[in-house]
Amino acid sequence: MKKFIIYLVLQHFLFTGLFASELDNFTHRYRPLKDSRILINRKANSILRDVAFKLNRQKRGCREKELYRQLRKHFNIMILSKFPKWIEHNKKIDRYHPKPKNSLYRDWSFKESPAMKIYSHFIPIVMGPELNFNGDRIGLDKFEHLLGYGYDNFKTYHVEEKGIHEVFIKGFKDEYGQLGAKGTGVMSYGDMSADFNGMRFWNNILKKDYDVMELSGLSKKVIGPYLLCVKNQWAINQKIDFRDYLDASMDEGINCSKFKKVSMAKKVKSYLKGLEKKYKKRFTCPIRPNLLRKMFKKYGQFSKYIINLDGHQGVPLKSGREIYNQLKTLK
Repeated sequence: MKKFIIYLVLQHFLFTGLFASELDNFTHRYRPLKDSRILINRKANSILRDVAFKLNRQKRGCREKELYRQLRKHFNIMILSKFPKWIEHNKKIDRYHPKPKNSLYRDWSFKESPAMKIYSHFIPIVMGPELNFNGDRIGLDKFEHLLGYGYDNFKTYHVEEKGIHEVFIKGFKDEYGQLGAKGTGVMSYGDMSADFNGMRFWNNILKKDYDVMELSGLSKKVIGPYLLCVKNQWAINQKIDFRDYLDASMDEGINCSKFKKVSMAKKVKSYLKGLEKKYKKRFTCPIRPNLLRKMFKKYGQFSKYIINLDGHQGVPLKSGREIYNQLKTLK
């Protein structure tokens, strides 16, 4: 009977797309984590070199579609690629990986979040590990969003040449839908920031189109292309540095998430108040308000779609397009 229940749970996750991973960037906030930047950047560049070498050895010219196909074998979501799995299993990368019962989600009921209350016992991916990347505390899931969903945004905006609004509509649809609020109960602005920056990462592989942050004047740094086609061979032009994409906007202790119900937000706030009383430190989100304002300034006109200035709160479940239409009226 137990195996049958587990089977049903797995089928539910597989067929509803609920392979969402949520974070707790609060409980272990003030415990040190070693910076993983050098290890992760080094591995990413090793992958880039290996893929270029493999394709060059075939002597079939610079085939862009094949390049992306090979890179996607490494840079994608966890279940489809090697790079996130490498991060997950690398013992040299410091992390905290609390269980839901020991996290800020511990007081949620089964009705509020079946994923956190029950499914997490069978599917560990429901709750992801927290890492330190360049001083920012982010989840492993942010690499999945950057590399996996970011590629979808790259195709939408740079390949299919749809408007940037379609990128944000998709982000809201995912986060208010089965991959977010409707699924686990968490609507993560940090995820949407990673999705947005992932679009930039994939564009900068060959940089056949402008970087939206550079075009809008929000970034003076010229990033990419990482690869050039030289005499029908792929040549490394610039090294990947994920500092160009990962920042405090993906730290859910800074860029606060919203939740499916007001009751869920209240329970999270109560849990954080308990931590403040116990440790005599700030745990209320945003933990560093000045850093959140810095992120809001950094992303300029895009901020209202990926930065939450309102703290933890419950949200009405609407469609991605409804939320986008509501937000685009903001100044």
